[in-house]
Amino acid sequence: MKQAKLHIGLKLVLATAMTRIEYDDYRGWQLPEDEKHLANEGGCLVEYIDGGKANHPDHKGYISWSPMEVFDNAYKASGEMSFGMAIEAAKRGYKVARIGWNGAKMYAVIMPGFPDGCPANEVTAAIHGIPVGTTLSVRPYWSLKTAQNYIAMWAPSGSDSLADDWVIVDSVGPETFLDRLKVEQSELREKFVRLTSFFDTDLFKGLSTPEQDLLREQSEHMLKYVTVLDQRISCSF
Repeated sequence: MKQAKLHIGLKLVLATAMTRIEYDDYRGWQLPEDEKHLANEGGCLVEYIDGGKANHPDHKGYISWSPMEVFDNAYKASGEMSFGMAIEAAKRGYKVARIGWNGAKMYAVIMPGFPDGCPANEVTAAIHGIPVGTTLSVRPYWSLKTAQNYIAMWAPSGSDSLADDWVIVDSVGPETFLDRLKVEQSELREKFVRLTSFFDTDLFKGLSTPEQDLLREQSEHMLKYVTVLDQRISCSF
């Protein structure tokens, strides 16, 4: 047997919560006798939308079933993606954005460039001091559609590259109520963290006892609010 190699991958999928027995019923299959004790195991019907021949008349892509634990370790929902996942999606031609950008209809996209070269127009030739028509090779680059509807070259910030709220724009369409709820949750959580961090500063320790008590009470209310938002978002899936 050949030696196995470690792999890590990215697949774009549609997922529908479904137990093992529900999936077998959907496919018209009989659950094997030695697996009946797993009939109610939680999982997802997974439809691959970026490759794989369709194997069911009601689906355009290849479908299979995945246990929930396996699925959760392999996939993140659009809106919960890391920047690395967003890069891979953008390389495949998708527009990507952070949840907080959605209200402004901003998005980032990777422009493919011209590795085989393209002729310089008059503006490009004048800027670079070269003859019009000179062949230039252009590398792929990030482009951003701004809130003001400008198109600009873009480089991610440190916070962008470490964020886990990236979304595939093409998959969600216009801003939804859930999007706004997630933005509110993210902003409130950030304010809560800043406030609790303030408690360790000399400036806070220099405040009067009543002021300190009020700020601590404020943080408790903020935490309860964040918890409620977390529950509302969970109930929306």
